Amino acid sequence: MLNYAKNLSSERENLSSKREKLSSKREKLSSKREKLSSKREKLSSKREKLSSKRENLSSKRETF
Repeated sequence: MLNYAKNLSSERENLSSKREKLSSKREKLSSKREKLSSKREKLSSKREKLSSKRENLSSKRETF
């Protein structure tokens, strides 16, 4: 009976440890997603600026 109780206790500790590890992984993934999202937004903004510059150059060329 004592071994059974020890085994259960050990299993609970293992499960708890696994939960903590999974939680940590989820947090890291969430952080990576946020960073990627931020990078995408910055790239999108840069593309828009470049597009605007191209249009401006194009219109300047047409006026000459």
